[in-house]
This record gives sequence, C-alpha cells and structure tokens, in this order.
Amino acid sequence: MSGIQERTAAGWAKQGDIYREMLAQNELLTEDERDQTAHLGLAAFAKALQHYQHEVPQNPHFVAWVEAHKGALLTQRKRFTEAMAAFDKAVKLSPKYAWGWAHRGDCLRLLGVQKMAAGLLPDAQCTFEDAIKSFQNAVDNEPGYAWAHAHMGAVFRFKGVTPDERFKNNSEAVRCFEKAQLLSDDYTWAKVYATVSMKVLAKREPHWWRPAYLELAHAAKTYPDIFKGALHDQCIDALSERVSDMEESDNPVEAFFRAGMRMIKKELDPDDEDLKLAEEALLF
Repeated sequence: MSGIQERTAAGWAKQGDIYREMLAQNELLTEDERDQTAHLGLAAFAKALQHYQHEVPQNPHFVAWVEAHKGALLTQRKRFTEAMAAFDKAVKLSPKYAWGWAHRGDCLRLLGVQKMAAGLLPDAQCTFEDAIKSFQNAVDNEPGYAWAHAHMGAVFRFKGVTPDERFKNNSEAVRCFEKAQLLSDDYTWAKVYATVSMKVLAKREPHWWRPAYLELAHAAKTYPDIFKGALHDQCIDALSERVSDMEESDNPVEAFFRAGMRMIKKELDPDDEDLKLAEEALLF
C-alpha cells in the first residue's frame, strides 16, 4: 500500500493511460467492466494532477498531456462534453501539442456522427468544421502525423450536404488518406476508408471504381477483419457488382480484381488461375 501512496505524478499518469489503452484495445470487456476501467483511469489522472501540484521541478507540458489523455478516455466512453473540456485545457496549455489537437478532432468527428444519427444535420456540419480545424492544427505542428491525416480524411467523408459538396469533400478525404499511407506503410485503416470515399467519387466519375477496388483488395490481404459490419456493406457490395460484370480474360489487372474479390469473400483457392496470373504480373 505504501508503494501506491508514494507513486509520483508521472506514475499516476501512466497508470491512467494504461486504463485508457485497455478500453481502446480490449473488445472483450463487458459494459460494466468498461465503466469500471474508465472510472479507474479517471481516478488515476486525477491523482496525477493532484501529485503534480507538489512536485519540483514542474513540467509545463505535463498537465496538457494528462488532460489530453483524459479527454481521449472520455471520448471512448462517449462522454463528449467532458472530453472536450479536457482537450480544450490541453491545447490552451500547450498550443503546439499535435496529439492533443488530433484527438480533440477525433472527439468532434465522433460527436458529429452522433449528431447526424440524431438528425441534427446543420449542427453536425458545424462540428465537422471544428474537427477539421483541430486536425489541421495537429498536422501543421507535426506534418508527418499519419494518424491525424487519416482521421481528418474520415471527417471529410461526412462533410457536406449537396452532391457537389459531398464530391468535393470526399476528394479531399482521399487526399488525406493517401497522405497517411505515404507517411505510414500498410496503413490498412486509411486504405479501407479511402475505398469508401472513392466509391462516392465513382458515382460521378466511374474511373474511380478500379482504384477503389485496388485499395480494398490490398487492405483485405493485410487485415481482413477490418471488413466487419457496416464497412463491409459500404465497400464490398458496391464493388462486387462492378467486378462481377468483368468478362473472363487474360488481362492481369482484371484477373487481380476477380481474385481479390474472391479473397475478400474467403472463397479464394490457393491454385486459383486468376491469382496466379495476377501474381505473375506482380500485382499481388
């Protein structure tokens, strides 16, 4: 017990972040266990701030770090108002704190999606605008921050009301996702969501169907579990209709599309002729 009492502010902060990571990564927790884990994390962050007041020397960035990570934990529990209060403290204390700005943006992204689901479309669009500003602050201060570029792209996916606005913003989303992939190899999350935006673009400009499918097939190869639930419906069904229209041919690109779709659906045989043709052309 004495060891816990003697823990430093940094030790309490790290403990709080361990609970935050548990929430982010452990899908097996029950709802009660998630509530309890969040409570323990918030208590640890509070202890960190309490101990910090009595420590010398003091690090001006420490409070910003704690507030931002507390905000991220609160975001995971969809306590968006409390999360935003924490993020606002963090970026006020440390205006160049890219991690704080990026996670503030992601909190706003999720809040905007929640507002859309509730039918509050004008309010949601304002929230998305604020989210983009936060992400822009993040990448202005840390240009190589792939996570921030990708999640800014995820905001652009939802931004806009008219078809013209949706097209323009999904074009910007693709740019963000591609930037994230340049900065971080095999960024599957960015690949998959780029596919969703490309599908929107393809409704107006059909040439986007093939790059959309290319991204999807490569993402499926590296991380097939990402296609669960609604994302599978957004990507697979629309693209499958296009691929099924392709005639059997010796074109390695079309062979790649056909083999890739069977792979995504877990119907690909190791001896598949399309797969062999695509592999010979170095497409797989």
